[in-house]
Amino acid sequence: MSRITLLSFDSNHACQELKSFKNSCGFADYVWTELCKSYLGTSDSDYIYNGLAEKVWAYYEDTSKPYFERIVLAITFDRAFIEKDGYDEAAKFIRQFLIKYPSNPSHSNHWGDIADFLDTKPNCESVGFASSHSGNLFLHDTYSEDSEVEFLEKKECFNVFEDTPKATRE
Repeated sequence: MSRITLLSFDSNHACQELKSFKNSCGFADYVWTELCKSYLGTSDSDYIYNGLAEKVWAYYEDTSKPYFERIVLAITFDRAFIEKDGYDEAAKFIRQFLIKYPSNPSHSNHWGDIADFLDTKPNCESVGFASSHSGNLFLHDTYSEDSEVEFLEKKECFNVFEDTPKATRE
């Protein structure tokens, strides 16, 4: 079964597993599906079959969309991370998203657990996510099984709060 892993990601290039969730569909797929349904009028899985994910991904820059939605969307991006000073705000925005887009109880959804985990204020500089589909994208591209593990520098990754534009009224 697929999974999503919550990782600590620090400036000393250390990266370790903090928590794991079974069924990766309870992470990005939920967010992309809800935003596609809301903004593009699709059904539950249309975005997968109609190539609409790329349209939704661009919404993180669209300041006409609510900031909390754009932050939750940005959290789903490859190599996205949340710095320690953003844990509270990220948890708050995740809960706002869950209120606006209640999850189907018969579907996997990890966002409430993620918000609860961020509320514990994990003792690490930042957190990010890895999926069993794509692996740990915080690993340097030159990593091989025979080499020493090397992680990307933060400047090569997506800082959720710094890289998501705010509207002037936010």
